[in-house]
Amino acid sequence: MTVRTGPIIVAGGGGAQGIECIAYLRSAEPNVEIIAVDRGYSPAALNRLCELGATPSKLDLLAEPERLHDVLLGASIVVNLAGPFFALGTTVLDAAIKARTPYLDICDDVDATAQLLERDTDAVDA
Repeated sequence: MTVRTGPIIVAGGGGAQGIECIAYLRSAEPNVEIIAVDRGYSPAALNRLCELGATPSKLDLLAEPERLHDVLLGASIVVNLAGPFFALGTTVLDAAIKARTPYLDICDDVDATAQLLERDTDAVDA
Protein backbone atom coordinates (compact mmCIF):
# COMPACT_ATOMS: atom_id res chain seq x y z
CA MET A 1 0.00 0.00 0.00
CA THR A 2 1.29 3.44 -0.94
CA VAL A 3 0.98 6.17 1.66
CA ARG A 4 0.09 9.48 0.05
CA THR A 5 1.43 12.70 1.47
CA GLY A 6 -0.49 15.12 -0.74
CA PRO A 7 -3.17 17.54 0.34
CA ILE A 8 -6.59 16.65 1.67
CA ILE A 9 -9.25 17.80 -0.78
CA VAL A 10 -12.65 18.75 0.67
CA ALA A 11 -15.29 18.89 -2.07
CA GLY A 12 -18.04 21.22 -0.93
CA GLY A 13 -15.48 22.96 1.24
CA GLY A 14 -17.29 26.30 1.10
CA GLY A 15 -20.44 24.98 2.75
CA ALA A 16 -21.25 24.62 6.44
CA GLN A 17 -20.38 20.92 6.63
CA GLY A 18 -17.23 21.44 4.58
CA ILE A 19 -15.97 24.20 6.83
CA GLU A 20 -16.70 22.15 9.97
CA CYS A 21 -14.84 19.20 8.44
CA ILE A 22 -11.86 21.43 7.64
CA ALA A 23 -11.90 22.84 11.19
CA TYR A 24 -11.78 19.31 12.57
CA LEU A 25 -9.04 18.24 10.17
CA ARG A 26 -7.00 21.31 11.10
CA SER A 27 -7.33 20.54 14.83
CA ALA A 28 -6.34 16.91 14.27
CA GLU A 29 -3.55 17.57 11.76
CA PRO A 30 -2.28 21.14 12.14
CA ASN A 31 0.37 20.85 9.41
CA VAL A 32 -1.58 19.11 6.65
CA GLU A 33 -2.38 20.98 3.44
CA ILE A 34 -6.14 21.30 2.95
CA ILE A 35 -7.75 22.45 -0.27
CA ALA A 36 -11.43 23.40 -0.24
CA VAL A 37 -13.10 22.87 -3.60
CA ASP A 38 -16.45 24.50 -4.31
CA ARG A 39 -18.24 26.38 -7.07
CA GLY A 40 -18.32 29.57 -5.00
CA TYR A 41 -17.63 31.00 -1.57
CA SER A 42 -19.43 33.53 0.59
CA PRO A 43 -17.24 36.22 2.16
CA ALA A 44 -17.78 34.59 5.56
CA ALA A 45 -16.70 31.20 4.20
CA LEU A 46 -13.57 32.69 2.64
CA ASN A 47 -12.69 34.38 5.94
CA ARG A 48 -13.16 31.15 7.89
CA LEU A 49 -11.13 29.11 5.40
CA CYS A 50 -8.36 31.71 5.67
CA GLU A 51 -8.47 31.46 9.48
CA LEU A 52 -8.18 27.68 9.19
CA GLY A 53 -5.26 27.89 6.77
CA ALA A 54 -7.14 26.09 4.00
CA THR A 55 -6.77 27.01 0.35
CA PRO A 56 -10.05 27.73 -1.45
CA SER A 57 -10.24 26.58 -5.05
CA LYS A 58 -13.18 27.61 -7.22
CA LEU A 59 -14.29 24.65 -9.30
CA ASP A 60 -17.69 23.66 -10.66
CA LEU A 61 -17.71 19.92 -10.02
CA LEU A 62 -20.35 19.16 -12.66
CA ALA A 63 -18.97 21.39 -15.39
CA GLU A 64 -15.26 20.65 -14.86
CA PRO A 65 -14.79 16.91 -14.15
CA GLU A 66 -11.39 16.81 -15.90
CA ARG A 67 -10.14 19.69 -13.77
CA LEU A 68 -11.45 17.88 -10.68
CA HIS A 69 -9.49 14.81 -11.76
CA ASP A 70 -6.33 16.94 -12.04
CA VAL A 71 -6.89 18.38 -8.54
CA LEU A 72 -7.23 14.87 -7.12
CA LEU A 73 -4.00 13.56 -8.63
CA GLY A 74 -1.56 13.12 -5.77
CA ALA A 75 -4.06 14.07 -3.07
CA SER A 76 -3.97 11.95 0.06
CA ILE A 77 -7.79 11.72 0.11
CA VAL A 78 -10.89 13.49 -1.14
CA VAL A 79 -13.70 14.07 1.34
CA ASN A 80 -16.91 14.64 -0.59
CA LEU A 81 -19.37 16.89 1.20
CA ALA A 82 -20.77 18.46 -1.97
CA GLY A 83 -24.44 18.04 -2.56
CA PRO A 84 -26.84 17.15 -3.76
CA PHE A 85 -25.37 13.67 -3.87
CA PHE A 86 -27.75 12.44 -6.57
CA ALA A 87 -26.02 14.96 -8.86
CA LEU A 88 -22.49 15.21 -7.47
CA GLY A 89 -21.75 11.96 -5.67
CA THR A 90 -20.86 9.92 -8.72
CA THR A 91 -19.05 12.84 -10.35
CA VAL A 92 -16.60 13.16 -7.46
CA LEU A 93 -16.27 9.40 -6.95
CA ASP A 94 -15.61 8.78 -10.65
CA ALA A 95 -12.87 11.44 -10.62
CA ALA A 96 -11.38 9.87 -7.48
CA ILE A 97 -11.37 6.41 -9.07
CA LYS A 98 -9.76 7.77 -12.23
CA ALA A 99 -7.10 9.59 -10.16
CA ARG A 100 -6.70 6.56 -7.84
CA THR A 101 -7.37 8.83 -4.86
CA PRO A 102 -8.95 7.48 -1.66
CA TYR A 103 -12.54 8.70 -1.25
CA LEU A 104 -14.85 9.40 1.69
CA ASP A 105 -18.33 10.94 1.71
CA ILE A 106 -21.34 11.55 3.94
CA CYS A 107 -23.99 10.52 1.43
CA ASP A 108 -27.28 9.61 3.13
CA ASP A 109 -29.44 9.52 0.01
CA VAL A 110 -30.54 5.93 -0.68
CA ASP A 111 -30.67 6.27 -4.46
CA ALA A 112 -27.33 8.08 -4.65
CA THR A 113 -25.73 5.55 -2.31
CA ALA A 114 -26.86 2.74 -4.62
CA GLN A 115 -25.19 4.52 -7.55
CA LEU A 116 -21.99 4.96 -5.54
CA LEU A 117 -21.94 1.32 -4.47
CA GLU A 118 -22.25 0.22 -8.12
CA ARG A 119 -18.69 1.53 -8.49
CA ASP A 120 -17.29 -0.63 -5.70
CA THR A 121 -15.35 -3.00 -7.97
CA ASP A 122 -13.81 -0.10 -9.90
CA ALA A 123 -12.92 1.66 -6.64
CA VAL A 124 -11.29 -1.45 -5.17
CA ASP A 125 -9.38 -2.06 -8.39
CA ALA A 126 -8.11 1.55 -8.38
